[in-house]
Amino acid sequence: MSVTDTGWSRGHDLRMSPRILCSDCPECHTEVVVKLGMTHSGEGCGREALYRINCAACGRAYDVRLEDLSLRDKSEDQIRAAQPVTTFAWR
Repeated sequence: MSVTDTGWSRGHDLRMSPRILCSDCPECHTEVVVKLGMTHSGEGCGREALYRINCAACGRAYDVRLEDLSLRDKSEDQIRAAQPVTTFAWR
């Protein structure tokens, strides 16, 4: 059953702040809101995937592991204002 199904969502506030992945730029410390894109690799799962992030404030490109991204509460307006960066895993 979907979260938006009326039977399940009754009594729940669906307007609460979503949690979204974020990273802080190592150079200018600006918060970057991150959307993960789906990728497929022909390689096995034994290697760790990295995500390339480009900071819109200073232009720095840096790589992070999924475990290093922070899950933070943001309102829809904050997410739109931050102009989320979509990134894809690479190995």
